[in-house]
Amino acid sequence: MKKSLLIIGLAFSVVASAQNRRICSTGTCAKAPASNIVYPEVYNSTALPSSNSHSNARHGSGTNHVSSISEVAIGTSGNCFGPAFGSKTNLWYDKDLNSIAFMHRSTLPTNGMLNYDISTDGGTTWTIDHRVAGDTTNVIRCRYPQGVIYNPAGNTDPANAFVNILGPTTDGSAVAGAYCTAGWIGIMAGTSQIGTSSPSSHYFNCDTLGLNTLIPKGGQIVKNTGVVYYVTPGWDGVGYNDTIVLIKGVFNTSTSTFDFTFTKLYSPVCTDLTGAKMYVSVNTAWNDAGDIGYITLLGNDWACGDEPLDSTNGLIVYKTTDGGSNWTKLGRPSLSLLDPLLANGGFFCTSAFENDVVVDKNNNLHTVFGVGAYAGGGSISTAAGNWAIFDISTPDQGGTWKATLVAKPETFRGVYGDGSVTHPTVNEDSRPQASRSWDGSKLFFTWFDTDTITYGSAGGNTFPDMHSIGYDVDADMWTAEVNHTELSGTSADGGSYFGNVSYYTINNGTDECIPMVAGSMVTPPLSTDLTLSFHYISGACMSGYSNTITSTPLGVWQGQHDPAASTFNVSGNYPNPYTGKTAVDVTLAKATDVTIEITNAIGQVLSTATYKNLHSGVNTLTVDGSSLSKGLYFYTVKAGSNVVTRTMSVE
Repeated sequence: MKKSLLIIGLAFSVVASAQNRRICSTGTCAKAPASNIVYPEVYNSTALPSSNSHSNARHGSGTNHVSSISEVAIGTSGNCFGPAFGSKTNLWYDKDLNSIAFMHRSTLPTNGMLNYDISTDGGTTWTIDHRVAGDTTNVIRCRYPQGVIYNPAGNTDPANAFVNILGPTTDGSAVAGAYCTAGWIGIMAGTSQIGTSSPSSHYFNCDTLGLNTLIPKGGQIVKNTGVVYYVTPGWDGVGYNDTIVLIKGVFNTSTSTFDFTFTKLYSPVCTDLTGAKMYVSVNTAWNDAGDIGYITLLGNDWACGDEPLDSTNGLIVYKTTDGGSNWTKLGRPSLSLLDPLLANGGFFCTSAFENDVVVDKNNNLHTVFGVGAYAGGGSISTAAGNWAIFDISTPDQGGTWKATLVAKPETFRGVYGDGSVTHPTVNEDSRPQASRSWDGSKLFFTWFDTDTITYGSAGGNTFPDMHSIGYDVDADMWTAEVNHTELSGTSADGGSYFGNVSYYTINNGTDECIPMVAGSMVTPPLSTDLTLSFHYISGACMSGYSNTITSTPLGVWQGQHDPAASTFNVSGNYPNPYTGKTAVDVTLAKATDVTIEITNAIGQVLSTATYKNLHSGVNTLTVDGSSLSKGLYFYTVKAGSNVVTRTMSVE
C-alpha cells in the first residue's frame, strides 16, 4: 500500500511540474501540420536545375559513405504536393526482379494522374512517366500516391510483374467541412503490367464505399503472394472520425488487377482541449508469410479529459495473426520513460507527427518516430536536444516494448512556400523511415536533417541531407550514423527534399544499400507550385555493425476499446467471365441487409440490388449482368460497415 501511494505521489508531482513549466515559451515548439488541406493549386511548368550542390564546409567529414553517391534524373510532377507531408510508400524494390519502381503524380496538362518510373537493372537506367491511373479530364484529381511491385512467385522476368498504385482523390474544391461531394471524394487504384501501355484503374467514390477516407499510408505487398495492404484514417470532413480503414488488395489473375476490400477498424481517440481528435499518423507493416500484421497509430486514447495528458500523443498498436480477419490492441508503451535521454528535466513526453514501420525476420514490429517534451496544447518541443528519433520495437511480438535512441537531429521542421496562393506553405519534418534487407536480418532507419553550421538554425529543416543508421537483428548491433548526401556532389547535397526510401534494400554483394528518391526545388525561393524533378539516389550503403546502443525498456499501459472481430467475406463471382448472370458468396457474422452495386471503370453506378435480412453464414447471391456490354466491371458488396469491391468480366 505504501508503494502504491508513493507511485501516485510521484505521478502527481510530475504532473504539477509539467503544468508549471511549459516549453513553448521559447517559441521552439510545433503542432501537427495540416496535411488534410485540399490546396488551390497553381501550376507553373518550370524546368528546375539538375543540381544544387553546395561547396560550404560541413561539420561532417563527407567521407563516411561505404560507396559513392550517384543520381539519375527520373520523372517529374506538376508541383511538390505528391510526396509532401511525411514519408510515403512510393519507392519499391524487388530483389527477385532487381527492379525498382517509383510512383508519383503526373505533370501538366493533367497532373492529377498517377504515374510510375521503372528500373529493371537495380537503378542504373530508368524509363519514366508510365501512366497507370487517373481521370484524363482532370475532374477527379489524384494525390499522394503510394505503390508497390507485385512479382508472382517464382518469376524473375520484370515483364511478367505488375505495379500497383493507390491514392486519394479530390475535385480540387477547398470547401470547409465538405467531403464526398466536395473536397476529398474517394480513392483511385491502378495496376499496370511492367513494360505495357494498357493499365487498369478504378475510382472508388466514398459514397459508393459508404465511408470517407483521407490519405492512404504504408503500402506493402506480402512477398510473392499477390496481397497488398494500405491503411487510411477515416475522415468526416473536419478531422479523424475514430475509424481506421484497412485496404486489402488481392491480385485477380483472370483480370490482371487487384480486388480491394475496405474494412473499418474502430479506433477511438481522445478529444483535446480545442475539440480536435488526438490523432496524427497511421501506418501498417506485415511479415513475409502475411499472417502477422501490425497497424500503428500515433494519437491518444488513454487519458481523455486530463490536462496535460490529453494533449500528449503516443503509440497505439493493433496486431493480427490471421491475415487481418481479427485484430487485438496491444499494450501501450510509455514514452515518458524516455525523458532522461532528452534535455527536458522531467517533462511528459509526446510523439512527433510522422512514423514509419517495418517487421523484422522474427515477426517483430519496429516503428521509427520522434519523441520529445510535451509543450502544451498538442505541441512538441522542437529545440535541439529536447526531442530525438527512436526505434520503438517489441522483442516478443507485442508482449513488451523497448526504445533505442537513433538520432538527435539538429532541426525539426522546414517551411516551404511563402503562404501565398501561388506558393502555398508546406511544412516538412524529418520524415523518419524504416527499411529492411530482403531477409529481414538487417534494418535501417533514415531521416532528413539540415546542417545548421552551414545553413544556420533560423531556416529550420529547409536544406536536408539523408541520414541513416543500420541494425543487425541477429547480433543486436548497430552501425554508425551516416550522412549519405553531404559533400556528395549531387542535387541531394543539402537538397534531399521530400526524400523517400524503399521498404527493401539492395545487397551489392557486401553491403545493404538504401534506395532513395528526392525532388529538386528552386532555391531560393523554395517554391511549392513549380515542377518537381525527381532524382533517384544510389550508393547509400551501410556496413560495420559494431556499435552497442543501450535500449530503454518501456512500461506497458493498456489502451481502450479493442476492435470487434470480423467474419465478413465476399467471394469472387462465378462463373467469371460470364454472360447474363453470375453468383457471389457473401459470408456474414450476423443477419443483416446486403447491397450489391455494379460500377464501371470511372465509378459510375450502373445498377444496385438490395438483399433483405440475409442469415449469418454463407449466402449465395445472384448478380444480373444481362444489360451490361462486354468489358470489365466492378461489384461492391456492402453489409453494415463492411465494404468489399471486386472485379468481374462480362463476355
